[in-house]
Amino acid sequence: MNSDYPAIRQLAELQKALKPKITAVEGQYLQKEYYPLVHFELRGTTFPIYVDDEYTDLELGNRLLNLCLVLRALENYLDAEDYLVWCTQHGLDFGDSAAREYHMGLGTMVREIRKWIDPIDSFISDFDFELNAGAAQYLRRTT
Repeated sequence: MNSDYPAIRQLAELQKALKPKITAVEGQYLQKEYYPLVHFELRGTTFPIYVDDEYTDLELGNRLLNLCLVLRALENYLDAEDYLVWCTQHGLDFGDSAAREYHMGLGTMVREIRKWIDPIDSFISDFDFELNAGAAQYLRRTT
């Protein structure tokens, strides 16, 4: 994908180097329909990761945007101080055993993923992503 946005070039380089596969798992959500499960396959290992897909970006079928969603989910885990903060940031019920179990497993997944992606960086700023501006808007328009 040819773009003037450095973030998109970085995502494209990561996609080209690692060739990850990201597949949405139909009907699997973490408490909310905008929090679907995807299978993130990297170097022969599949990681079940819930992504925040409030804007239904997965439906666009854009590989770079999908990679960005996965990386954002991993970043959010790393940035949250603890489980309660993570739940609050995502509007999840902290009393839900499935959410707690998933969160506990994220630590192991992140350590494994860091063997190939370190640091974990989605490259697109939260500002651009949430406001559908800049690089995020470009990806959403380029399917």
